[in-house]
Parts: sequence; structure tokens; C-alpha cells
Amino acid sequence: MQEFRDQLTDFIANSPELTTQIFETVGIILVLWLLRFVTVRIIQRQVEDRKAVYKWRKNLTYITAFLGALIIGQVWFAAIGSLGTFLGLLSAGTCDRTERSGV
Repeated sequence: MQEFRDQLTDFIANSPELTTQIFETVGIILVLWLLRFVTVRIIQRQVEDRKAVYKWRKNLTYITAFLGALIIGQVWFAAIGSLGTFLGLLSAGTCDRTERSGV
């Protein structure tokens, strides 16, 4: 166990940028989980219909996962900032192509 601690200490000391990214990722996951948890509890208190609560919880899980992937992607990949531009151009091209084909 001591050997593992020594290796971990060496790893953290030798790669501060990677360590920062790991801590940011863990922090983002914890914050998003906490926000989802609190929001679900509020919804459970306010809404009596179990099916509605289930749908809210399911949709919040999807939204949280999507936002988490985007935010964590920005932490790990610098080029993710241009993803919005790429998706915008892709959707415009798709719309133009469908419009021309008469669909």
C-alpha cells in the first residue's frame, strides 16, 4: 500500500496539469450530481404524480449527463470550443441538402 502511495505522490508531482484536470473532472461530476439530487428532491416534494416524478428524474439524468459530457470535454479537449461552430455548419448543410432534395 505504501508503494502505491509513493507512486501516486510521484505522479501528482510530475504532472500538475493532468492532476488539475482530474480534480476538475471529479469536482464537476460531484457538483452536477448534487444539483440533480437536490432538484429531484424538490420535484418529489412538489409533484404527487409518480409517473411525472419518474419522467422528471429520467429527463434530469439525460440533461445532467449531456451537460457533464460537454463541460468535462472542455476540460480535457481544447478544441471542443469550436464544436458549436461545427455543429451549426453541419445542421445548416443538412437543412440545405434536405431542402434541395425536396424531402
